[in-house]
Amino acid sequence: MDFIRQIDRGGFGRVDEVLLPDGSHGARKTFDPQFELTPDEYEKLLKRFIREVRVQSSLSPHIVVPIITADLDGDHPWYLMPLADKNYQSQINEDRENNTINLEAIADILNALDEIHNLGFVHRDLKPENILLHDEKWKLSDFGLVMPLNSSASRLTSTSSAWGTQNYMAPEQVTSFKDVTHLADIYSVGCIMHDLVDGSIRLPYQQHTCDGQLAPIIEKSTHMDPNHRFDNIRNLRDALITALSEPPDSSGKLSEDWLEFLENIEVWDIDKLDEFIKYLGSIDHDTEEADIICRHIDEDTLEFLLGIDPHSWEYIANYYIEWSSNVFSFAYCDVIVMRLIAIFDLGSPNIKAASIMAIARLGHSHNRWFVMQQLLNIASPRLDDNIAVRVSIDIKVNDAQDDFIKSAERINHSLNAFHPRIYQAIQEDVIPF
Repeated sequence: MDFIRQIDRGGFGRVDEVLLPDGSHGARKTFDPQFELTPDEYEKLLKRFIREVRVQSSLSPHIVVPIITADLDGDHPWYLMPLADKNYQSQINEDRENNTINLEAIADILNALDEIHNLGFVHRDLKPENILLHDEKWKLSDFGLVMPLNSSASRLTSTSSAWGTQNYMAPEQVTSFKDVTHLADIYSVGCIMHDLVDGSIRLPYQQHTCDGQLAPIIEKSTHMDPNHRFDNIRNLRDALITALSEPPDSSGKLSEDWLEFLENIEVWDIDKLDEFIKYLGSIDHDTEEADIICRHIDEDTLEFLLGIDPHSWEYIANYYIEWSSNVFSFAYCDVIVMRLIAIFDLGSPNIKAASIMAIARLGHSHNRWFVMQQLLNIASPRLDDNIAVRVSIDIKVNDAQDDFIKSAERINHSLNAFHPRIYQAIQEDVIPF
């Protein structure tokens, strides 16, 4: 590897651009502390560096920049990654200059963070410079401070230490860095969103806000009390992408009334639910009015309505499934798929099968990686056999083989990642009539 230039230099190491033997360019990160350390401190930091390599190399290359190779045994351990196209700070600068917001970038970041949280990790050093564009996807990097919750690995950090980046660090990271939860990463996301839409200098470890529609989201994300932030990335993603993907204002008094009713759904009873079903029956699922209403039917709404009347709920679930066949922005597909999964979790076998078909259609038609990954997760061999039978029938009846085949191929999964009955159905030719 031939040195080209230094990309970055921190207290614990450096990142260099290097020329590889095949002519491609890579980013080599080298452990190289630049200040005096006791033997114990040096050993602790070295172990953290080695853990960074092992964690990053174990995660999906869809959400992190992959590690090509590493040498962890020399005097200056290093690892090699592909050279990223740019970091998210560059994207923030472009968005602010053009007065736009790259919604797909935000969705990629949240999806990657959601996945590492689901695996039980907390990043603890999330900032724009650690989010990189690679292979046309925004991915996480720099896992030097990542921590598995409830793990002995937390012993690598002392109770009093406060590693991280001041402008993006949650207040609790100062007082007890090793005990922080995933809510610290949510605070960091709020700070990054503040960079994107405001750009003013922030006081560290404070609650932040801005002008405009993202103000309540940034305020909630950066609340001083972790328990008052968004509970998880799913809820933050839902709020953030929905706010940035809102359709045109309601064009009719009737839809405005129902939006207000949906905001106060906790007072609904069976009579109000019957009225809502009659209202939905009066509008086609591919209209602007349906779009306005369905964007306000979230997971909590679905769960509450099911408790009022399961039969009426199935009508609403089917209506939402039909509506999900429309055209949406790529990022908003991520919100829709999570609501379809909620419908799957709550629904009858018929609803579960219809949800899977809708997810496959959505993933294929929009070529959205996150949606296609959810399809592979939900339609795996773990799927109940009776549901898989129903899905296999629907695939053949609706000539939907391509929805499943393309979804698997585009995220580099083999078709046998599906339930065996689904795998068989997508391999069979459709019987001509």
